[in-house]
Amino acid sequence: MTTSKKTRAPKRPSKRPAGRRGASRAAEAPRPTRGARKTRASFEQLSNVATEWRTTVDTAREAILMIGPDAKIVRANLATQDLFGRPFAELVGASADVMAEPLLGGSDPLRLARTRKSGRPFRGEIRAGQRWFSLAVDPIPASKGAWRGAVCRLRDVTERKRADLRLRRSLRQVRNLAAHLQEAREEERSLIAHQIHDQLGHDLTALKLDLVWLRRQLPGAGGAQLEQRLDAMTGLLDRGLKTLRRISTELRPELLDHFGPAAAIEWQAEELRLRSGVRTRLDLRAGDLDLSNQTSTALFRILQETLTNVARHAEARVVTISLRRQNGHVVLRVSDDGRGFDPERIPGPAFGLLAMRERALALGGDLAVESGPVKGTTVTARLPIG
Repeated sequence: MTTSKKTRAPKRPSKRPAGRRGASRAAEAPRPTRGARKTRASFEQLSNVATEWRTTVDTAREAILMIGPDAKIVRANLATQDLFGRPFAELVGASADVMAEPLLGGSDPLRLARTRKSGRPFRGEIRAGQRWFSLAVDPIPASKGAWRGAVCRLRDVTERKRADLRLRRSLRQVRNLAAHLQEAREEERSLIAHQIHDQLGHDLTALKLDLVWLRRQLPGAGGAQLEQRLDAMTGLLDRGLKTLRRISTELRPELLDHFGPAAAIEWQAEELRLRSGVRTRLDLRAGDLDLSNQTSTALFRILQETLTNVARHAEARVVTISLRRQNGHVVLRVSDDGRGFDPERIPGPAFGLLAMRERALALGGDLAVESGPVKGTTVTARLPIG
């Protein structure tokens, strides 16, 4: 009996796509760790920041140069190319001083040598012919004693400087004009005061003497009515003479012209006491100084305006006035124990303080006001002696 061999059926081709096995293997590949993803994100963020920073530097209006330890240009932005008039091919790798010398002049145009020697940043303005440049040099951080170069920032500020010079010139002219007007005003006040004192005063005094003489010539002739009328006329003349003397003194005190600022200060302090009841303490050690007419007048007017403010606003009980000599200057200091104020928040235009300050500045001096709520006020004027 014969046995038949079983025949195997041929293998059918697999219907699974060929790429499936590859995809399965790819799926089995290890995934990036959390730290790797974080590092990649940080790198991308840093790359974006660097790109933004380069864009910012390149589009800046001022010229920015990175200088290496060998004093050669490592990097420069677009404004540097425009300012130096050189393409990048000539700037990068060239000596910074050689590139800057035609523009700025001098042996150390970018102040690199000075910055390296001091180890501190440099800030300043450089004049090159008719042009002005603002220069800032910052050393690149390095270990102590080492030099890794610097970052220089350079800007043409010629127009701003010219405008500033024009403004300063105009301000000087305005101050000179104000000083001239003040001097002319003082001369006019002095002239009016003398005319009032010498002419009107003498005329009123003569009229009073005539009234006294007339009264003696008519004893009892006109009766009680005439006596009353003569008394009234004499009283009017007395009050008129007092008013005339007061106006004349306020216009230009004779004490200031004949006895100097110390005597005028004493008189003004007594006037304050009589007018407002404020007590005064005087320390006039420099009262015998030989001051010019302009300086004496300025001191007196500053004192006058200060005491007027004390009487109007301070509600003070005591005012201390000192006049001293200090390093070639005469110093007037007026302090009160009043309610004080905030100098930065003065209501209104404060023309009085402005006028005092301008008087001091016109003579080459200065004026300072120190005050605070419930702290009183101190006004200090420093004027050169002369």
